[in-house]
Amino acid sequence: MKILVTGGAGFIGSSLLLELHLRGHQVIGVDNFSDYYAVDLKKYRAREIHRLHGIDTLEVDTADKERFLPILKNYQPDTVIHLAAQPGIRLPISAFSRYSHSNLLGFASVAESVCELGIQNFLYASSSSVYGNEAMLPYNEREKNLNPISYYGSTKLSNEILSKTLSQLGSSRFRGLRFFTVYGPLGRPDMAMLRILNSALGNSKFELFGNGQLKRDFTYINDVVKSVVLLMGQLTTQPTGFNDVVNVGGGRPHSMSELIEIIENETGTKLEIGKSEKIKVDVNATSADTTYLENLINFKPEVSLSQGVSLTVQWMKSPEIKDKISEWIK
Repeated sequence: MKILVTGGAGFIGSSLLLELHLRGHQVIGVDNFSDYYAVDLKKYRAREIHRLHGIDTLEVDTADKERFLPILKNYQPDTVIHLAAQPGIRLPISAFSRYSHSNLLGFASVAESVCELGIQNFLYASSSSVYGNEAMLPYNEREKNLNPISYYGSTKLSNEILSKTLSQLGSSRFRGLRFFTVYGPLGRPDMAMLRILNSALGNSKFELFGNGQLKRDFTYINDVVKSVVLLMGQLTTQPTGFNDVVNVGGGRPHSMSELIEIIENETGTKLEIGKSEKIKVDVNATSADTTYLENLINFKPEVSLSQGVSLTVQWMKSPEIKDKISEWIK
């Protein structure tokens, strides 16, 4: 199968490109190499999968339809997996245009192009952020009470609404992937996991927002990639015009305090922790109902948080990475 992955230099995107290549698919990535977090890390991911496996990642902004559409026309993929987005929930209102540009205009550009060209399969990154604080835990895809409390979450819910409409107008199959706190080697340095680990390994202070009781459904990268690959295969069996959303999480939430304890045990370090007020747009808890995911692909994320932390620590301690990680996090 020929597959194009947007956000190909991102955390999930680069890992997915590699896995798809290893499974025998023909793949190409595109990415705008946004400076939201360390561009050097994004270039490192893209450079490594090209050096080791010959996988190309083109520098293109998906919101620029005049440049993106010709790439699709020339490559003629069977499937587009759209992961490019402005991530994070904590940008100030003055920077919300970044969400609008990437998550609304960029999404519309890609989704419309897919429909225009009649590309068979379209999978896209949504988020657990669409549920907000009012949905019943664990989060179920049939939940109607969706009230995201972050602008980021609202843009992701907007993507789902657009997809429902577009799928009815064209011949493509649509599937939204509601990711739950993905972590692991080559992960995002703006997220808590790598920042806590870096503090533990570097014996520096970690700033905790809130009282440590916020819970997240931490999901290891290998489980996420495997889920996406299987969900892509399953989507090809659906009729044209199909549309759904699927939780991609393990349904085993842990509090930030529990995460800190696991990291302290793994690294043998007692963290120095500073405390700040809870961020207003942080939801209280996330937890995936995995029933639909398991029904579709007979699999759900299985790596425990302690196992995932251990694997991430091993990566961070590797000679090639340990001198880079602090700079990426800065």
